[in-house]
Amino acid sequence: SHVAEPQVGTNARKGAGEAIRNYAASFSPAGTEVFVGNGKGMVTIWRVEDLEQIGSLQLPSNTAVRNFQLTRDGSYFLVSETGKIRVYDTKQSTLYREFFDQVNRTQWRKCCFS
Repeated sequence: SHVAEPQVGTNARKGAGEAIRNYAASFSPAGTEVFVGNGKGMVTIWRVEDLEQIGSLQLPSNTAVRNFQLTRDGSYFLVSETGKIRVYDTKQSTLYREFFDQVNRTQWRKCCFS
């Protein structure tokens, strides 16, 4: 079987002739999918076995995805971007909760479930 070569550091899709940089990636708990976030606020989901894109989600702010974290059962994932942390339902790809610092506008760099 043939396995496609991934494009390291850039998304397979390019806009206006420029490469879109990938900044964060995380495997699903089972290791069968990888979630990749880029500099334009796009989250893509790839099947590890054949590197086929099986889903995508455009974040509302279009800012760089800084970090990911999935729950142990894979039902939710956190996305850290400039100034906000969002929780999404993995199966529905819908926004569940949103967190941000209303007073100091803190720029979070890391997110995790406890």
